[in-house]
Amino acid sequence: MPGLANLTVTIEDSAASPVTGATVAVSLVGTRERVRLTEDVAGQYVVGGLGPGEYEVRLSRRGFLTDTYQRELRPGRNSLGLVMGRRGERFYLAAGLKIYFRPVDDRVLFAVYGPRADQQLASATREQSMEMLPMRIEPVAADATMRMVAAPGENGPRGPFTADLFAIGTLLESHGLDVIPALVVQRGDAPPQGLTQELLVQFAPDVSESEARQMAADAGLEVRRGVSSTPNGYILRDPDGPSYELLDVAAELLADDAVLAAEPQLLMELEKDAFTPNDPLYNLQTYLPLVDADDAWEELAGFLGDSQRGGSPEICIAVFDPDGVTPNHPDLTSVLSNGSAKLVASVNFRAMAAQTVGALGGDHGTQCAGTASAFFNDNRGTAGVAPNCRLIGARIPSPATDVMMADAFLWAAGIDNGNTTPGFPALPAQPADVISNSWGVSNAALSTALQNAFDQLTDDARGGRGCVVTFSTGNLGYMQFSNVRRFAAYGRNLAVGASINVNPTTPVTSSQPDPNGNTTNLAAAVDRRAFYNPFGPEMDVVAPSHTCYDGGGNLVDPTTSTVRVGNGALDGCPGTAVCNDYASNFGGTSHASPTIAGTAALVLSAFPLLAWDEAHEVIRRTAVRIDAGQNNAVGRYVDTDGDGVGDFSQWYGFGRVDVNDAVREATKLAVAAYQAWT
Repeated sequence: MPGLANLTVTIEDSAASPVTGATVAVSLVGTRERVRLTEDVAGQYVVGGLGPGEYEVRLSRRGFLTDTYQRELRPGRNSLGLVMGRRGERFYLAAGLKIYFRPVDDRVLFAVYGPRADQQLASATREQSMEMLPMRIEPVAADATMRMVAAPGENGPRGPFTADLFAIGTLLESHGLDVIPALVVQRGDAPPQGLTQELLVQFAPDVSESEARQMAADAGLEVRRGVSSTPNGYILRDPDGPSYELLDVAAELLADDAVLAAEPQLLMELEKDAFTPNDPLYNLQTYLPLVDADDAWEELAGFLGDSQRGGSPEICIAVFDPDGVTPNHPDLTSVLSNGSAKLVASVNFRAMAAQTVGALGGDHGTQCAGTASAFFNDNRGTAGVAPNCRLIGARIPSPATDVMMADAFLWAAGIDNGNTTPGFPALPAQPADVISNSWGVSNAALSTALQNAFDQLTDDARGGRGCVVTFSTGNLGYMQFSNVRRFAAYGRNLAVGASINVNPTTPVTSSQPDPNGNTTNLAAAVDRRAFYNPFGPEMDVVAPSHTCYDGGGNLVDPTTSTVRVGNGALDGCPGTAVCNDYASNFGGTSHASPTIAGTAALVLSAFPLLAWDEAHEVIRRTAVRIDAGQNNAVGRYVDTDGDGVGDFSQWYGFGRVDVNDAVREATKLAVAAYQAWT
């Protein structure tokens, strides 16, 4: 029946492995009747036909601790990613959920920011006769790094930090670098995260700042700063350095009714995951006609006038990326139809300064920006999905803590989060309406700080209508992304996957197996699952991108986009002029996310009064239900709204984006709203 709720619960253990054979039961709060969930896929438990309301979710399994959570279920699909732990295992809280992990007693982490950060950390480590160990994720730029260092000798009572290790930080700081020491939080094979010496603590509304400071002092902590996105929230710091015992301090604080949340600040390495204009390389952008972007431009021209064919300059897309967005590419710095400059700002949040070409970490962010918003019909280069919309570039630090990320996200939306760091940029002259992210952090929990930031982006930005936030789901292969990429899985963000573009190479060899475990002689076809595309109950929509990674890790059938000026292999200028500012080497869900961000920008161009969730619904409702004939147990389409028609697939979400149908739907809503007002 329409109006009923479905629930999918995904469970993993401290090693990030699926927990099978668990008993998962739900009961409406205030009642005793429990409904048991069925394990549909390993570690994934489902139930349907529930009435909306507040439910208790209970997890149990032999050998694991039993945990209970409360969650509100709304009509349609609901999902919850949980971690179960064994007796004696450590955990931290993230937005009220227990995240069990494995401490590592003989390793520590250093995050270092500043000129030649990686080389200077290596030098300081050698000076102290210690070993700097390799990390799975290499630094994305020369001025930011996080590395693991072997801890010498016996561990002290506070953990593995010793005077020698602190000397590394002191030496680096004497050279003008910023240093954050951390202990290792390990979950499975994912890159480690760092437990810093800071907590985010949210006090009850009636707790004054002086009372908060006293409670912090009683716990041996000092107040560092306020966090506006978390009401009555503060960063508290242990002056003695990082320790696993800080989690015990957090638990003691949380036991007080005056404390609503107490969560560690974790360091995380970000992982990077694409009308016919006269642009010379448009013919290489075969995904644009597939998603009907050209017809969408015509639709907007008919509705808003020729000047807004490529979207409205009143709508702005922010592209966040560990590499940053180049400030000098002509397709990203053009003058738009209303005379405004396309690029509102490109900011380096590591340096707290305007982004420079020399400080870019690579091409990834510039490629994402080009996919979303490269200017068009200028007889040059390529076209973005929303070419007449404005652009904000933001190089997000890697490594970063959740509050670092929250501060930058809210800045883009024109919201001050109380950051007191010298040089923190003034709010942008035109804040973002859409925020695109083609990156993630493997196995990172969604903290209270980030959840509050995402909530504030959607509750308060755009005059209360909220930003549309897209996240790529990663190029993980045939596995569930829900617990691996929790930022994408959060219900207020659009989780974006990838399908195969037109005219793919077939058959292909893929470095990642298909659902049957095969890697060679694989058939590839348009509007089928890209072989690197993960799945999950939170998948919202897919966009066409490259086909797969071959046995050597190279992209098969890559897409074309902007790169740093002079850094490309394609000349985007006609005639005798040469501008090698483009390349056909982009793809993955990294390309898919800005495709959806550009779509959202065109939808909001057609009807700026749409709220964020209404824009989500327009994009999902108008998506094309591709590959509908397959009946894979995970990928098949199921009915989520009770009308008897399968509308949702864990492979494709609600389908492959159709930009023109989304824009047309938005124009219909705009006309209906106008008629209702008059």
